[in-house]
Amino acid sequence: MAKRTSKKKSDFPLLDHIEKQMEKLRENVADAIEKFDEEAIHDARVATRRLKAALELTSAVLSKRHRKPLDSGLRKIRRRLGPLRDADVMIHHLTALTGDRRHGQAAAWLIGRLEQAREGLREESRQGPSVEKLLRRTEAWPMVRGEIIEAREGVDGLLAESLHAQVDAFATQAAQLVREYASGSRVAAGDRDDASNHANRQNPHDVRIAAKALRYTLEMAQAEGRSPGARVMTSFKRMQELLGTWHDFVVLADYALKEVVASELMHHEVATSDRVIELAKFAVKRSAQELSAFCRLWEQKGEPIAVRIRAVFELMRTVPGPESPQSESPLPESPQSEKSMPAHPGVWRRRSSTESDEAAESSNDVTVGGDDSSRPGDDLRESRTDLDPSGTGSSEVPAAGPTASRRAV
Repeated sequence: MAKRTSKKKSDFPLLDHIEKQMEKLRENVADAIEKFDEEAIHDARVATRRLKAALELTSAVLSKRHRKPLDSGLRKIRRRLGPLRDADVMIHHLTALTGDRRHGQAAAWLIGRLEQAREGLREESRQGPSVEKLLRRTEAWPMVRGEIIEAREGVDGLLAESLHAQVDAFATQAAQLVREYASGSRVAAGDRDDASNHANRQNPHDVRIAAKALRYTLEMAQAEGRSPGARVMTSFKRMQELLGTWHDFVVLADYALKEVVASELMHHEVATSDRVIELAKFAVKRSAQELSAFCRLWEQKGEPIAVRIRAVFELMRTVPGPESPQSESPLPESPQSEKSMPAHPGVWRRRSSTESDEAAESSNDVTVGGDDSSRPGDDLRESRTDLDPSGTGSSEVPAAGPTASRRAV
């Protein structure tokens, strides 16, 4: 009788988590690029996002000569698959509306437009770099992996610092959004043309992006065996779902109206034009309901969630800034100018302003949506023009169907 071998517990579970995402990317990218398989496209894109989050978490201990090529390679894959995923998601959600008595005809018309656009996108993708060439852009991974292993003892410090910064950003933006709704300023602002008022209001889209960034880092913390608890994660996931559904219906309204204009539908099919506009109105109302629900949930549970995350991931030590008094000797400079290793766990150098700018530039590439692993509209992009015949710069993919569809990666 063969002996049963037990799986050895990993001594670096975060690295295992990151490697799993690299494996998922390599497993799915061929089917995504060559066969246009919807699940493969989704899984490959989610993997690139999680890998991007891992690079951002560990950027303080990674050399630029290894990190930047890998980050660039992941971004190229993500952007290559983006328009394809956008079209798939749009068609999926509009299909869920085709049986609706009021909006079915409008949904069918939009699906027809999207199917034509998707065929064009697939043909364009066929002319792009091969799968082999795309994967060669990730060849820096072994070097990055080695640098992450060298920094093993400082992972807890990196996680704590990152989570505190992200919780603060998310909580600040969410609280401002809730205050605006509570005061009625967002509703009142719609009754007047006040550009300054509009510019100063909190964009729910930014709140959604902050929530997504926090979620990826919490996933990595969970991989390391640290979690704020099931209740916190459940409530946080619900907040993400509400923000994601808000975004889906905003994008649906925007896309529907732009298609009416781009096709000159009002010139030759007035009845169909009216139906598409009604579908857009429906989407606007639904988006407002979802955002209102998010605000109520944040008022009830937002601050306790933030407090809990801060408590679980207590900062081990604050690194003084350039103008702060030094109570201890400064950390010695590393022989490598591109990489600085910790003096002990949890103590890390501050990134230079140049590196911070690079991180901000990289963050602009994030493809946003609700919960990537659970919602059809998670792969929506903010600033692509591939599906926008009007040239206005939007190819967002809305989710018009039930939010419960497709819940797991």
